Formats: sequence, C-alpha cells, structure tokens
Amino acid sequence: MSRRHEPVFTYLFVTVCTIVFFVGYALPESLFMQLVEEYSVRPASFMDRQNFVSLFSYMFLHINLQHLVSNMFVFLSVGRAVESEIGGTKFGLVFVGSGMASGYAHVITNQASTMSVIGASGAVFGAIALLLLLMPFKFTPALFIPLPGVLLGLGMLAIEVTSLLYANDINVAHDIHLYGFLAGGIGAFGMDYNRAMRGLLVSVLTLVALYYVFFYFDGLVV
Repeated sequence: MSRRHEPVFTYLFVTVCTIVFFVGYALPESLFMQLVEEYSVRPASFMDRQNFVSLFSYMFLHINLQHLVSNMFVFLSVGRAVESEIGGTKFGLVFVGSGMASGYAHVITNQASTMSVIGASGAVFGAIALLLLLMPFKFTPALFIPLPGVLLGLGMLAIEVTSLLYANDINVAHDIHLYGFLAGGIGAFGMDYNRAMRGLLVSVLTLVALYYVFFYFDGLVV
C-alpha cells in the first residue's frame, strides 16, 4: 500500500492566495490595479519587457471573491486527492509548472493582446490532468457532485473547448486552461508513463462509451 501524504502544498497555496486577495482588497483600488498591471500576464507588454516573474505571480492574483472561491474550491478538491497520493514535491512542481507553462503559451499565441490575465486556473487544470491520468477512478467533489477523475476531467475539458470555440466569455482566457491541462498531462506521463497511459486509455474508452450512450438515447427521442 502506498504511503499517504498530507496535502501541505495544497493548503499552503490556498492560504497564500487568500491572504494576497484580502490584502489587495484592503488596498486603494488604484494601487491594487497597479499591482495587477505589474504582476499579471499581459502578452503585449510581456513581449516588450520579458517579465518572466509575472508567469509565477499571476497565479496568486484574483480579481474578485467569486474568482478566488471558485478556483480554490476546485483546487482544494483536486489537490488534496492528488497530493495525498503522489506527494507535495512532485505535485507542487507539476502544478506550478503547469501554471507557468500555460501563461507563457498564452503569451506566445496572443502576442498582440493587451488584456491582463490573473488567476490559478491554468495550474488548477494541470492538477485536473494529473487526477484524470493517474487516478481516473478517484472521486472528488470539485463540481459539488462527487465524480471520478475521468468524468471530472473529460467534463471540464468539454466545457473549456466549447467555451473557446464559441467564445462564450471573452473575459476568460480559456486557452490557458487547456494549455495548463496539456502541461499537467505531460507532467503525468513524465512522472509515471505506464500509469498515465492506462489513465489515457480509460479516458478514451469512457469518451467512446459516453458518445454512444448519448446518441443511443438521442435516437430514442421522437
């Protein structure tokens, strides 16, 4: 039986993000927006200034309470499940790496954008990818209803791809979510190739099964 790990990194990250948010909330709005400008990922200015620190710092900033709570709730649900099994060092490296890689990928693919991007979503999607590939049958309440990792991951992917294709919310950088998921997936394969490959197979088979179930019931509707 594998040794269980206390999810110290998960709790620490949530604590830091919460402290940063409320400290920022207490500041004058002009000063807060100045900090956002300096430490967010803003592709157009990033290309000029090469502000690589922002690829790390943007993950700790959130624009409002709803943004903070939604990110931290999902991260707590997924992070505790994954970190308790693989340990804080591996989990932390993939999580932070996913956040930074997704931020940089967003810069490269949106070089003319002047929109500032903040939030831990890219890193959180990296954690979701770890859950999907390394422990597809582990249940978490990330979407309020306890779901196995394979359904949570596929569901979140479907939402993000649909949102990106149909531009449902232009104020949300959905591409960062997908880049973060890809980075987390690469991290999962680097961590345990055989286990991640089994998780990928489970995901593909689940996707095929859902496709046929959907169209079967759709065909019964008259």
